Parts: sequence; structure tokens; C-alpha cells
Amino acid sequence: MEERAEVEKHIDVLDGIRAIAILFIVWFHFWEQTWLTPYMDFNSEITKYIGITEIPLHMLVRFGAVFVDLLILLSAVCNFYPYARAIVLGEPWPDTRSFYRKRAIRILPSYYLCILVMVGFALLQDKYTNIGFMIKDIVTHLTFTSVLFSDTYLNTSLNGVLWTVQVEVIYYLCIPWLAKAFRKAPWATCLFLWLCGIVSSNFIYYQRADNIRAWSNYFLNYAGFYACGMLIDICYLQIRSRRAENKYTQIFATLLGAGSVGMFVRLLEKFYEQDIASMQLTTRMQLMLIFSVFVMSVMLAGKWVRRFFGNRLFKFVSVISYNLYIWHQVVAIKCKEFRIPYWQGDTPPNMTGDSVWQRQYQAVILIVTVILSVALTYGFELPISRCLNRKSSAKGGDIH
Repeated sequence: MEERAEVEKHIDVLDGIRAIAILFIVWFHFWEQTWLTPYMDFNSEITKYIGITEIPLHMLVRFGAVFVDLLILLSAVCNFYPYARAIVLGEPWPDTRSFYRKRAIRILPSYYLCILVMVGFALLQDKYTNIGFMIKDIVTHLTFTSVLFSDTYLNTSLNGVLWTVQVEVIYYLCIPWLAKAFRKAPWATCLFLWLCGIVSSNFIYYQRADNIRAWSNYFLNYAGFYACGMLIDICYLQIRSRRAENKYTQIFATLLGAGSVGMFVRLLEKFYEQDIASMQLTTRMQLMLIFSVFVMSVMLAGKWVRRFFGNRLFKFVSVISYNLYIWHQVVAIKCKEFRIPYWQGDTPPNMTGDSVWQRQYQAVILIVTVILSVALTYGFELPISRCLNRKSSAKGGDIH
């Protein structure tokens, strides 16, 4: 039997990729409120001959919503990884109850705290004018199903970003069973997931064109990302465990990763042609493949690339990323509603071109978001997780 090399159980570069994706999503939602668009043009006698005259930050921020797709791919990679280790390395097959328990401990406390706070805001600010919708909005959010209904997805009075958590929870429930299917028939399972994503996206694009924004992020649209996540894990483990890496493969992976970034920027240029919801639907397959190549390339790139993505700052952002993601848009919207920093009149200052207020407002919401995320992560999420982990271990549950 071939001897396998030891492969790390935690892949540090994924923390960095997650941090970058989260930061661009935060920037995108801040930009929606501030209208501060970052332009970075430069003149270079060298780069202009290869078509590079700017750093397209403005485009990455303007269409930063697409980085949610990258987060979902990362979720697939991370959550299938223990199953991939069992398939490739022969480790014990993960226990299904333990998997669900770990996911619940990780997701539920902060999620339900957010729901509780947002229901309080909604009631205090009289956001609900219809009792029936209020009940539906709250119940579907509590059960992670609001993303399945167009009204609760578009018109929620709670927190607009929570749909992403709900999509991931739906797939959390499926992963143990998808993993078993993959173990028996990997290509059939991947083909099924890819087809689900393609058919769902095209059905919505052609049959729901009148309400495309309500269904552009329907959970089935992301099925293919989980197929790609599974294949990334298997390929990575095969390469690392067989010691198939060398300086040439690392150089190739680094160049491939750089190329995928270029392809991503080129693809984003098309987003000016239609509304973002339509473009997400029509380009999701391309985004999925580009992101998959990028993630796989970074995982196998040279040491200096892996060190960059595994640096301490990115690790810190990754640790607070859940609360950072949950609360950043709430902070931005509530600060504007409560006029922090203060502004007069009925028209928000970003619409009147008040650049001083825009910069002050952006600084305030950034500082408040970071402080809140750190406080909730280290003062609530992690202590709750440790407590629940201890109780689970005391009952004999292996959640590590």
C-alpha cells in the first residue's frame, strides 16, 4: 500500500481568502450607503502596453456582491474537507450527528442573537405594517427558510444579509448525504449538482425575468459550487499526500491563480451591461469555475503566496468574520437612520455630494462594525461555543 504524506487538517490560506471575500462584501455594502467610489488610475510607460492603466478597485467594490459566491465555495471546501480526508487518506468517516452539532454550535447563537436584536429594532421603529407578514418574516428567519420566499427575501425588516447564512445552512443539512453519494459515485454526484445549478439559474433567468432579483440567489443556484468544493478537496489531498508538489508546480499554480484574477476582472467588466441580479445568474457558472481555479491555485501556490494569505491579520479577520458579516450592513443602515454622524434635511448627504460627511460616515461605520464584531466574537460567540462544546463532550459527543 502506498505510503501517504501527512496533510494539515487546517488550511491556513483559506482563512486569507475568506478574509478578502468578507472585506470586499463589507466594502460593497458600505459603498451602497456612502457612494464613495475608489478610483486608482496610474500612468505607466510599461503596463499601458499590456492594457493596465488602473487598479480596478472601483469595479471590485461596485460589484462586491459576487464575493458571496466565493464565500459559498469556501464553505463547500471547508465542510467537505473531513469527508475528503476519509476518502483519500482513509481516516474515519465523520459522524453525521457530530457534524450537525458542530455546525449548530458555530452558527446558531450569533444568528439568533441577531434575529432577536433586529426584531426589537423592527418593533420599536414600526417597520411592520402587516401582522401576517411580520409572523412570516420572523418564522422563516428562525427556520432558515426566508430565502425560499420572494417577499421575505426582498422585503424583510430584519437583516438583509442573513439569506447567505440560510443558504449555507440548507447545504449543511445536505453535506453528509452528498458526501456519501460522492464516495459511491463522485462524477455522477458532481454532474447532478452542476445540472441543478445550471437548470435552476436558467429557469429563473427565462421564466422569472419579471422578478429576477427575488430569485437570483435561490439556494439551488449554488449547487455547482459544492461539486467544485468537493473536487478541490480531493485534488488537493491527492497532490499533497502523494508529495506531487515541487517548485515548478508551485510556480504554475501561482501563475494560474494570477490568471484567474485577471479573468475575474474581465468578467466583472460585463456587469455594466445588465443589472447585477441578471449578470449573476448568467455568469454564475463562469464565476464558479474562476473562483475554483483561484482557490485551488492559492492552496498549491508558492510559499510566499501561502504566507500572504495565511498572515495574522487575515487570520484575525477570519476569526471575527461571522459577526463582521452579520452586522456590517445593519451598522451602516442604522447609523444613517439615526443620523450618525448628524445630517440635516430629508435627503441623505451621500445623495447631495457632501464628501466630508461621506468620509466621516464611512469612518464611523467601519470603526463601529469592527468594535462590535470583535466584542461579539470574543465576548459572545467564542465563550458560547466553548461552553456548548464542553457540555457536548461531557455527554460523550465528539465535536472536535
